[in-house]
Amino acid sequence: MPSSHPFSPSFGRAALAGKEQVVGCDEAAEAPPAEVPLAELMRRANFMFSGATGAVVASGGTLATSAPTYGLIKDVIELVDDLPDALFDRRAEHRPCGLLCRYSAVGMLIGDVLSLPQMPWTLAEPIGKAAAKLKKEIAEAQKTAKKKAKRNGADAEAAAAAVLDRRVPLPLPTPEAIKAEARRLAKAASPPAPEPPPAPKPPPAPTLPPMPPEGTLGRAKLDMALSKEFAAVIIPASVIYYRSHQASTGSLDEDEDEELDHAQVEMKHALRRLKRAHPAALEGCPWNEKSGLQVLYFASQIHSTGHIIPAAVASARRARFDLDRCAADFRRKFEAQLARDVPTEAGSGVESAIG
Repeated sequence: MPSSHPFSPSFGRAALAGKEQVVGCDEAAEAPPAEVPLAELMRRANFMFSGATGAVVASGGTLATSAPTYGLIKDVIELVDDLPDALFDRRAEHRPCGLLCRYSAVGMLIGDVLSLPQMPWTLAEPIGKAAAKLKKEIAEAQKTAKKKAKRNGADAEAAAAAVLDRRVPLPLPTPEAIKAEARRLAKAASPPAPEPPPAPKPPPAPTLPPMPPEGTLGRAKLDMALSKEFAAVIIPASVIYYRSHQASTGSLDEDEDEELDHAQVEMKHALRRLKRAHPAALEGCPWNEKSGLQVLYFASQIHSTGHIIPAAVASARRARFDLDRCAADFRRKFEAQLARDVPTEAGSGVESAIG
């Protein structure tokens, strides 16, 4: 425990009146503070330092005297000296009254008879140390009082006894200071608030694959593949691929055959719009209303370069065309081409996509 505690010098001659500090009291003009019976002190000490709760507790008693005196200090110190040593063993695994030494016990008991709130040990210990120094003055003060009484022809023993009624200065904190210190200690003892978990890192932004240079055939074909006109071609192309496969196996019924005819008509018109919107990309392209498989292959090759066509993904799934597998095959062929040091440019995987 700390060996000292800072207090204002204004407590030098402090005394209690009710619950308020009175500084600079005139001892000669004031009646001696009430004497606290030894039995009352013992009752309070045994209740406060019983160790039954694992901490010091207030006795619950009311104001017993208005100010500390030599007699009160003498009785309190003697009572605390008689308390069990186990209450003050700093090496004990379990401390019945928590952080407590005899100095702080003296300060707490004095504060209790003065009706101060239950003091934490940090404020009580300086009071106990100051009281221990004052107790050593009692014998000398009584000796001086006897000599003076004898010179004046007064009762020397009565003068010595009157010394115990003298008010003495103690560094008594105010009730507000006690409450503030108790709050500070409670806050210091509470575990720190857990640090908030780190905010999750946002997922990395998707890296778009490189675009072929402007003005190249690859760029023209890629622009076409990502257009709304090509999306209109993909839908009938997937139907044509699926129904044509059924027709080759002889499993196409009348309704499905009619669906194939409608898809081919739709494909014919969609291709006309596509060629009108992207003439450079489709120059010499042999696609017609039966080119469902060729259109899906083209979408697969575009897919293999990392440029995803949502309409192609959805249509291929409905047509049971494995777009991912086909795209992976195209990707392996393209990487093999790069490994053979064939000169290529960014995005040139779409250059030969139409044939």
